[in-house]
Amino acid sequence: MGVNEVLLMILLGLSCVLVAVLIVLGIKLLYSLGKLNIILNDIEGKLKNVNDVFLAVNGFTTMVSNVTESIFGKVVSVINKLVGKKEDTNE
Repeated sequence: MGVNEVLLMILLGLSCVLVAVLIVLGIKLLYSLGKLNIILNDIEGKLKNVNDVFLAVNGFTTMVSNVTESIFGKVVSVINKLVGKKEDTNE
């Protein structure tokens, strides 16, 4: 056996080890991606539930804002009528 044959055997052995390591890493990566997919689906479902809560809160605040604007408008209208009557009596 010459030096070339020994080096060739070493390279073949290391190549086999490298292929085996890459296969194991690929399998672990697929397993990890499966877990990640499950976690992301769970988070997506929870975010949809939270989004519904935010939509309900937004609807409630819009309703309160509309009621407040309506009440404020009526109060301003009454004050303008009272102020307007007082100005008419002074003239």
